[in-house]
Amino acid sequence: MTKFKIHGNRTVKSMIHLLEDVLQSHADYLYKVIDKMSAGTISPEDATKAAQYDACRIGVWLDGLKGTYGGTEYYLKIYEVHAEFHKNTANIMTEYFNGNSKLAISSLESIVSMSGGGFCTVLEALTAFTRKLDDESIRRF
Repeated sequence: MTKFKIHGNRTVKSMIHLLEDVLQSHADYLYKVIDKMSAGTISPEDATKAAQYDACRIGVWLDGLKGTYGGTEYYLKIYEVHAEFHKNTANIMTEYFNGNSKLAISSLESIVSMSGGGFCTVLEALTAFTRKLDDESIRRF
């Protein structure tokens, strides 16, 4: 079986797996938040944690790559988009605490949507960034 190469020794499969893992990681998180909102068990501390974009698996990974890629436009874009994702999630959670639970849940469901949702923006920036990574950087995730 022939492996398709993107850059150097990296295969399409490794890049696709990374994209899937990153998106799935945040989708799983958002569904947990939606479940907690629906059950009424979400807390203000959850919103505080949501705003910490550098504390999740992706944020830790991006921070670990900062020394190598931090000055590139692709890194800066994915870092910005990722931080915005967390900021928006925390703001939506605040809406929930302000009594707008249906709007908050609907907004989170919209973010997860791959057809025009927030994940479309993340996917574009992540794909551009991933194309520049070496195998070791991909494995670090």
